[in-house]
Amino acid sequence: MAEVFGDAATAVGMGGHAFSDPDLREEFAAESLPIDVARFHTYGVGWRPGHLAFTVDGGVVRVVEQAPAYPMQLMLGVFDFSGQGRTRRRAGPRRLFRRRTANSA
Repeated sequence: MAEVFGDAATAVGMGGHAFSDPDLREEFAAESLPIDVARFHTYGVGWRPGHLAFTVDGGVVRVVEQAPAYPMQLMLGVFDFSGQGRTRRRAGPRRLFRRRTANSA
């Protein structure tokens, strides 16, 4: 899972949530990265047995030494907290572009 928070211009939340799976532990954190999350970036995760490697713009930024052993979904959450802090409110709807999702099994 990766999450971008509208009130934190450089933080990207990454990791795994246990969600009622007793074989997994909660391991999620919002990492501060040297990027502006308002700009275009490529987010990814390398998923192998017992290992997740989260990437931003092709570079590994977080590794989790656990992974579900069953089919899952890739979730990208973008949160706009327009009424808070330094976030500017623009007119019109927000848009998130997904160019492609690749399975590299």
